[in-house]
Amino acid sequence: MTKIEFFRYLGISLSLIGVPLGMYFNYLFPFIKWSPIFMFLSIILIVSYENLFFGKLPSYNKWFTLVIAFQLLMLFYGLFSDRFTSQLLSFHVYIISLTFALASNQKDIPYEKIILFTFFISALCTCLGAYFIWKGLVTGQDAWQLRQDQEDYALEAFTISNGAIVNFSSAVCLRFKNRFLKILLWVVLVLDIYVLFMSTKRTPVLVAILVVILYLYRTGSVNKFLVLKYFKILVLMFIVFIVAYMNVEALQTTIDKFIYESYSGVLNILGNTDISDTTGSAISRYRSREWTYNYIENNFSFFNYIFGAGYMTRWIDNPLLQSYLDMGIFGLFFYILLIFVFPIKSYLKVNTIVVLFAILLCVYNFMSSISSGNPYAYIKHVPIVFLAFVLNLQKKTTKKSFSKN
Repeated sequence: MTKIEFFRYLGISLSLIGVPLGMYFNYLFPFIKWSPIFMFLSIILIVSYENLFFGKLPSYNKWFTLVIAFQLLMLFYGLFSDRFTSQLLSFHVYIISLTFALASNQKDIPYEKIILFTFFISALCTCLGAYFIWKGLVTGQDAWQLRQDQEDYALEAFTISNGAIVNFSSAVCLRFKNRFLKILLWVVLVLDIYVLFMSTKRTPVLVAILVVILYLYRTGSVNKFLVLKYFKILVLMFIVFIVAYMNVEALQTTIDKFIYESYSGVLNILGNTDISDTTGSAISRYRSREWTYNYIENNFSFFNYIFGAGYMTRWIDNPLLQSYLDMGIFGLFFYILLIFVFPIKSYLKVNTIVVLFAILLCVYNFMSSISSGNPYAYIKHVPIVFLAFVLNLQKKTTKKSFSKN
């Protein structure tokens, strides 16, 4: 590995895990805002200055064009809105910059090492997340009080769980021969599961389950031989889990709460308001969705049905619906095409581990399209840009299917 490749892998990894990493740095070293630094640093490390100087973009492809078009569309809407902030502007500028930075790189470098880099950096996030959750600084009464006392309190459950998902996705794509690294991998995976459950968020747990299913199905890792080989281990793990569930009150409470929250959340999303989860988040999203439908019905003209109501009309925690509310059929078209169609289409044709890894990173945004965030956040688009980049590498990378690191 050359020095240039090392920094390039590091830069791409920072683009994938920079948000959770920035959050932890904001908490530990609060004298400066770290997320913009990691964003800027990732671009500096990724870009090929030689190719950019000569106007060459070896890895540019049609998906990059669609990503940039969507960002320009959102920028255009933002220019005519009083809700368009400098932070939101930086999100769009970053995605466009990341697109050109990745496009400036050659196609024939073994980018599979990105998975390894991402794993080690995100493992730090997982360990910090597990520690802060264990200390009661993320969920619970103490965390709630800290948020009341500190307006800019850094630790946030969704961002912590997002870091764990990135680590989890990279971990399932890795195979280590070194015994110490194997143990490290399993320890971090256990911590990922701990973080995902204890963060009290439903979507990340479902995402992790789907990540495993998609990985196993695409790699053909589920077969009769392996099931028989590991049957005893699986049975033992199941028995240990049942015994722990029946005897460890904290675990029983966590599992029961997660099941109740998931059940209540699904009912709320379907429109049942007679029951609610303890946070009220699902029913809040249902009411936001109903507000949106009423707003469209009562305030939309023919022009609005086509072009939308404008940038960030209201934060409704439903990026898919908000893309139409704000930007009409054009916003909805780009969102569906990039967040849904592109990863699904890529999954059906994937034949390298780095492409599969990129697709697994897209699952979170796929699953949270009706439950969290908005269509403008750069975290929604980074996995798509990364997927567009690595998908274009298949012609130059080794044809050995799903070669492990």
